[in-house]
Amino acid sequence: MSNITIDPYRFGLPACVLYGCTTKAWVFDGINQFISIADAGSNDDFTFSAANSGADVNLAHSVAFWVKKDVASSNDAIYSKGSTTGNVEYRIFWVGDDIYCDTYNSSGIGGYKRIRFFNTGLSNNTWMHVVLTCGTELGEWTCYINGTSLSGSSLQGSGGDMVDQNTAFNVGYMPNNGNWYADGKMIHFMLWKDHELTQSEVDYIYSSGTNIINPTVNCVGYTIASKLKLWLANGSYTGTGDYSASSHTLIFNNSITHDSSGDTPC
Repeated sequence: MSNITIDPYRFGLPACVLYGCTTKAWVFDGINQFISIADAGSNDDFTFSAANSGADVNLAHSVAFWVKKDVASSNDAIYSKGSTTGNVEYRIFWVGDDIYCDTYNSSGIGGYKRIRFFNTGLSNNTWMHVVLTCGTELGEWTCYINGTSLSGSSLQGSGGDMVDQNTAFNVGYMPNNGNWYADGKMIHFMLWKDHELTQSEVDYIYSSGTNIINPTVNCVGYTIASKLKLWLANGSYTGTGDYSASSHTLIFNNSITHDSSGDTPC
């Protein structure tokens, strides 16, 4: 029998790459600690308000992250983004174990929209994987909890007091009347621009809660590495703190720290 050498790339993409679960989570104190990135302008990686045509008034985006809230019933920020018009472009936050997604189109098309995902099943001091996808229409959101699409959602009307003069992108902070912060731990916060994650992509990213994937590498079932604009891999950071190809410089507000106990979601 002759020896046959098979090119592993001839028949498609390579096998998927795991990042591992030994990284350290960010610890948010619920008082004033958060991570931010200065806005690079109206066409940066975190601005999705863009009038296209018809009902399509926004660029799609998706986020995924692991979270462990200290108190499930507390009201906490997840992420937000201001705009040059003085209004918050979007803000996503917890009210107890419900997730609220507020969006505002700064071009004046569509105005405010608020979507609420209720009964996520969040528990005190328990890791949960969350994926949120936002479509091109205002209020077009999907939420996945531990890999499963959440059926409970409702349109809540106006986003309310979405006023802000700071155009930064924030993780763990939501500027509004009184300001909201995250309280607990968060790890592997990922953001994709101009893409709504599919169920199969969510399955890959969640990996049944047993592994952390490397989202910068395309592989079978995951071909959107170029869409990844932010990856806060862990609190024991190197370089800029952003592990995506964008390599955004993070601002660590009020001495935010990382976990030292080895508390990881998988």
